[in-house]
Amino acid sequence: MTEENASHEDGMSLYDLRKSGRPFFFPAGLPIQIEISGVSIKMSSVSVGYLADNCLIIKYPSTGAFGSIASKLFKGNKVTVRYTSGGDVFGFQSELLGTISDPVRLLYIAYPTVIARRSLRSHRRVECYLPANLTIDGAKSGDIVREGIITDISSGGCSFNMVKASPDLTLPDVRVKDTIILHVRLPGMENRIELSGDVRNMQRDSQIIGTGIRFNDFDEEKKTIVAGYISTLEKFSWEK
Repeated sequence: MTEENASHEDGMSLYDLRKSGRPFFFPAGLPIQIEISGVSIKMSSVSVGYLADNCLIIKYPSTGAFGSIASKLFKGNKVTVRYTSGGDVFGFQSELLGTISDPVRLLYIAYPTVIARRSLRSHRRVECYLPANLTIDGAKSGDIVREGIITDISSGGCSFNMVKASPDLTLPDVRVKDTIILHVRLPGMENRIELSGDVRNMQRDSQIIGTGIRFNDFDEEKKTIVAGYISTLEKFSWEK
């Protein structure tokens, strides 16, 4: 999948991570599909970790009965990675930086600069950057309040990321099916609004929690407010 045709493959849209200034979230343990130039099969692998702006680390891919791919694992060979996360399919092209075989066989690939995404959700989400506070419903006042960023939003839900800002802070114990409340101030509004929802999916590592939230108890006034914000974003969308 080249950068030129990625935006047309299965309706995927390209995002330039450098121009947008957005972080690339690639948590450990993420199932991925990998293609290596010169190898005729698509292989399964798992993410191990990453060094920001440097490289991604993945487990040696499973080749099944295909045989050895060692001759194709040379520095600079092209690699295509695809995975599903939070209701979206992502894909990017990279290149092999190196391999290690001891104590575990791993591949090092270049950190992506351009990534393609296709939504699987019934409600179309648009990218945004909205600071918000999260409270777990039912917790005592002030017990669990965390700042984070809403990174995309639709009339049905949003993605909300919390980052560990310093070593002294701990990330909250948010779990799938938890009911949460987001307090957010939309552009042009004087006061914050409350958006309640359920955590439908979650990814976390030592530094960040990414949550997919489905809104509930969504009254007509809030629907109108959120729909208006989404409409504004769509007019200035940076999707290609």
